[in-house]
Amino acid sequence: MRIWDCKIGRIDDGRLCDGADAPMRRAVREAYTRLTGQEPNFIFSGWGATLTPIEQEIVDESSHD
Repeated sequence: MRIWDCKIGRIDDGRLCDGADAPMRRAVREAYTRLTGQEPNFIFSGWGATLTPIEQEIVDESSHD
C-alpha cells in the first residue's frame, strides 16, 4: 500500500483567509480520484505542516541558486 505526501509553501499567515485549506484539499481529492479511479480513504492536510531538518536544508540550499 502507498500513501502520497506533499509539502508546499511558504506563505505568511496573514495572506490566508478562513477556510484556505478547502480549495487545496478539494484539488488533491479530485486529482487523486482521477488518477486512481476511487475516492481517498482519508486526507490529512492543512497549513500547519513543518519541514524536517533535511527538507529545510534543501530549501535553504535552493534559495542560494
